[in-house]
Amino acid sequence: MPEPVQITRLKKSEFYRTIGELEERKNKGILPSQLPLHELSSRIEHSVVTDSSTAIPECLTCGLCCAFPLMVTVTPEESAPLSSYWDVTLDGVDEDVTINRTLPRSLETGQCTFLRGTLKESIFCDIYENRPQTCRAFEAGSDKCHAYRRMYGIEPPLTEAEVAAALAKFEVKPPPQKISFVGIVKDADYTLQNLEGEVISTGIKLRIVAFLDEDGETEHDLHIFDPREETWFENEFLTLGLDEARELIASRTNKL
Repeated sequence: MPEPVQITRLKKSEFYRTIGELEERKNKGILPSQLPLHELSSRIEHSVVTDSSTAIPECLTCGLCCAFPLMVTVTPEESAPLSSYWDVTLDGVDEDVTINRTLPRSLETGQCTFLRGTLKESIFCDIYENRPQTCRAFEAGSDKCHAYRRMYGIEPPLTEAEVAAALAKFEVKPPPQKISFVGIVKDADYTLQNLEGEVISTGIKLRIVAFLDEDGETEHDLHIFDPREETWFENEFLTLGLDEARELIASRTNKL
């Protein structure tokens, strides 16, 4: 008999309030980042700060990449083998419409609940073989990996000269053309009637809107959909370009 799945449903406003509280608690116990984290890559090949000769840290004595990020999105396919997850649902509608699904967090520590052991000593992932793509894409030894380790005091801070050199490299990078914020919002109510004018069903249409890093103000419409027919999560569009996002939508709606 399959194990029951524990699904925690949180309205979007409640979810972000919870994440905000966990963020505040977490930040009290760590050092501020010396460099802008959003500029640092989680891939070794895109390193700007870390020298190629730097030793790659041992994950099983660290675990900080599983403790620092508080929102790790999982797709419906990725969540299938999981024993628990959080569903984030849309505010302001009568039905539960899931607009994001994340790995569950401890409400005490903010750590992923699938972590086992002690951070910075001995740690492992209880769902390692089934971990989502977000986790798989994070590489030990990347700029972001070392940044987390400095913030938690495992590695020494950068010198003033190292910080200045890194910031200078960021300044000459071309502005990113990636999606930095996505919102799924209610677009309209609808009513279906038969030829006799009788109401067959009612529902809502949702709209996916995106904002880019270099702007932050211009709203880009990506898609309008019926949540009974399609499932979309806000965070699955983050870091994509607009064309990539529209290609993703086309591929899943058979509109290529």
